Amino acid sequence: MTDKKMGVSALALFSLCAVLVLDTLTASASIGVSSLAGGHLCWLYLLSPMG
Repeated sequence: MTDKKMGVSALALFSLCAVLVLDTLTASASIGVSSLAGGHLCWLYLLSPMG
């Protein structure tokens, strides 16, 4: 079995994604409950072409 390790570029991209997710969550939390409806509408719009 080979040891799988994350390289520097993978760690950098992972850290960037984590920061973006946290930034998005804090922004939607400051908006309130209405952000849940907006999020659901975005997901429906994203997934509707997939059938």
